[in-house]
Amino acid sequence: MITVIIFDLGGILVPEAGNAILEGMAMYTAIPQKELAEFTAPLKAKLTTGEMTLREMYDSLSKSRGLSLTADDMLKRHFELYEQHQTERDARVLDLVEKLKLNYTVPCLTNTEKEIAEYNKQHGLFSFFHKAFISTDMGMKKPDVQIYEAVIRELGCRPADAIFIDDNKDYIQGARNAGIDSILYKNFEQLTQKLASYGAKF
Repeated sequence: MITVIIFDLGGILVPEAGNAILEGMAMYTAIPQKELAEFTAPLKAKLTTGEMTLREMYDSLSKSRGLSLTADDMLKRHFELYEQHQTERDARVLDLVEKLKLNYTVPCLTNTEKEIAEYNKQHGLFSFFHKAFISTDMGMKKPDVQIYEAVIRELGCRPADAIFIDDNKDYIQGARNAGIDSILYKNFEQLTQKLASYGAKF
């Protein structure tokens, strides 16, 4: 019996804008986008587990490339791009979450960076959910099975009691590896149809 419905955020409640931010930062730093991606990609795990901050990443970038831009300059621009591309909230998803909360425990589980997590705490993004599981707070990240096991353990339910919703195939597979039924989000209509197929009430 389903008692818990876990939502990812980026690409579902708010836009997934990683590529737009990367493109914007490449223009701002005058570093080719491919080269900037090659620099940032190996650091993604540390950023999402909280081992490294965005400011530390940009400080390393500034020093390694001999940029005149400071880490604070780049972090400010990163936030401008984030606010521009990734803060609009889908009212349909918010309404669905509110309806589901009447019958289910509805947490969110998100990979993010420390500064972005703090921004979203201050701007109320996580307040729509019964509980927010944030990668940087947990020191774990999707799709590692340990993060899903930690969520289930803290919620006090069985994997079979939960559904996980995400738009990333790898993160869906991670949840399934932990024994959690999962819905790969494609669009809002498909999500509601899938939830209905599980017998969810909303």
